[in-house]
Amino acid sequence: MSKSRKISLHALFRNKKFTIVFSVVLAIFIWLFVAVNYSPVETRVINNVPVTLNLKDSVPTKLNLRPFGEKEYYVDVTVKGKRVFINQSALTAEDLIATAVTNQVDSAGKHSLQVKVSPKNSNADFEIIEYSNDYIQVYFDTYKESEYTIEPDIICDKLVPEGYISDDIILSSTKIAISGPAAEMDKINQVIARVEIDEPLTATETYKAEIVPVSKNSESFKYLTLDASSGEISVTVPVLKKGTLPVGVSFKNVPAYYLKNPLKVSARPSAADIAMPTDKMETAENVNVGVVDFSTLSPTENKFVFKAADVTEAKITDDTEEFSISIDMSGMGTVRGLSLPSENITKAVTKDGKTITVNTDGINGIEVVGPEGSLSSITSDRLTGKLDISKLDESKTEQTLPVVIGIRDMDNCWVYGSYTVPVTVE
Repeated sequence: MSKSRKISLHALFRNKKFTIVFSVVLAIFIWLFVAVNYSPVETRVINNVPVTLNLKDSVPTKLNLRPFGEKEYYVDVTVKGKRVFINQSALTAEDLIATAVTNQVDSAGKHSLQVKVSPKNSNADFEIIEYSNDYIQVYFDTYKESEYTIEPDIICDKLVPEGYISDDIILSSTKIAISGPAAEMDKINQVIARVEIDEPLTATETYKAEIVPVSKNSESFKYLTLDASSGEISVTVPVLKKGTLPVGVSFKNVPAYYLKNPLKVSARPSAADIAMPTDKMETAENVNVGVVDFSTLSPTENKFVFKAADVTEAKITDDTEEFSISIDMSGMGTVRGLSLPSENITKAVTKDGKTITVNTDGINGIEVVGPEGSLSSITSDRLTGKLDISKLDESKTEQTLPVVIGIRDMDNCWVYGSYTVPVTVE
């Protein structure tokens, strides 16, 4: 048996493939033996080992304290060991655990937390000599969140030149949520949207604002967080050009004839000192102080008063408080007592396909206004009606709707007043 085995081993070593494999394995074994047992002992610095704040079931967590400020902390760790165990490929920052001790944090404020570093593997073949920071500074406090009104803060030497005024500043958002440590939150007195403007403005401009929390004593804040969901907040500075324009009004529900032949309007005062955007000022013929509905016009109802504060087209810059408007109704008359039968009111349906039925025989006592020469041809047969379903409440079966009344084949007369009918929706 022994002779046969010797012959087999001899035969194996005569096999070139076996000899090559055996030589390589033996060389690796010898290299590992030498590297482990005769590798020189060295020191090496492992940079940027992350420090963990383990707050689960910790003292600060039980006291509702949380860290504010920096989110990440790092230390550089010096290790000692055989080169084979501490070289860059064998040992990295991931093989070390650095933790900050928080069991002494029992109050709000800045605390020095001791840093402890240990190998992740308890059987590691190296020694931790030192680390760059034995302590890290961490601010703790209770969390607080509040919403604040933003106030514009424009910084400039001169906002507008002569001949211009600035109107009320517009913010893209007037509220913002801020969170942070309670001690800092309690110091916030106001929140401003700050914009710096270098040159006077002659037109409306919009700027990206810097949102700045401000304290009464101008203290600086370190740990506040502004709600990012508000997005970029902008400040619009409306700039208006000053001027003087005649006073006028606009009309609605205008019969076709008066689109080209408008009624004569007189105003008191007849002109006003105003300010409006530069581009509009250059083309405006008058300042529109209000809207007159033709359905409110009759030979006896032709005077209207509009408040200067309600003017939207321009800003009134003089001391005028109201405008008195008179419409010239010379040559106008009325026809009263006309009727509109329900069958002449156009039927309507809801968005859901429900039918709207008029619950009356019609409308009586209708008054028509127009030139005296045209009124003689006005009869009830010429009246048409249409339900104004924009006022419909689809949740109600029985209700009242306005009726828009027109005059067939007549473009210079109109119906005075407003009219309604009871309807059923089914």
